[in-house]
Amino acid sequence: MIKVKINKEITEIKSGLTMAALVKEMQGQSKMECITILNGSVVVFSKWSETIINDGDEIEIIVISSGG
Repeated sequence: MIKVKINKEITEIKSGLTMAALVKEMQGQSKMECITILNGSVVVFSKWSETIINDGDEIEIIVISSGG
């Protein structure tokens, strides 16, 4: 287990998770429904499966929703 900060909260997650696995595990969102930011830089969907989350990383997952 490693410690990361997700949306400003310290959380323990499994070591070796990719951004794709993290988003699916934490949010259940698809590529069209959220934006991910890792240590201050946007991670585009095409890089999610190759972006490994490391101990101490700061992640923001921003869910996009429509409303009215």
